[in-house]
Amino acid sequence: CPGALAVYDEAIASDPYFDENYFGRADARIVCANELTGTEREAAIDLGIVDLEKGLEVGRGNPRALLRVGQINQELGRNEEAILAYEAVRQEDLGKTIPEWNIDYLIATVYQAQGDTAQAVSYAQDALTKAPPDTAQQLQTYIQELTGQPPAEIEPDATVPEATAPVSAA
Repeated sequence: CPGALAVYDEAIASDPYFDENYFGRADARIVCANELTGTEREAAIDLGIVDLEKGLEVGRGNPRALLRVGQINQELGRNEEAILAYEAVRQEDLGKTIPEWNIDYLIATVYQAQGDTAQAVSYAQDALTKAPPDTAQQLQTYIQELTGQPPAEIEPDATVPEATAPVSAA
């Protein structure tokens, strides 16, 4: 890991305006963080997030990097930051690269993880109304897991009843 990070450090020093160098170093930091534990791991991931944000600043509006910021924050249980990043993807990308239904689904999973089943169902239902037909069944199954209601009873345009109990994330 130190060798890979040194290569990216050199590349950034050579060309600080090339956003992909920051994204690459961020990925390397996050992969290397998996070899660490506790506060060292979290500090390494935080540095990876800083690199992603610097790359976003240099590259101005890379929706995939914003998505990665959301995913990393979600993995760390930083739910509010994850939702903010996902919403930023929606604003920056406007559905061009990352479909809006996918953003709604990701936000639903954050709410599910924090135990807010009603919000999770709401975002999942929004995702279902925007999703292509080949994805609708998966979203219906997800909503069924959240609500405990059989998927056959859930229509894409139907209002989903309030959930009976939260379901833990798989």
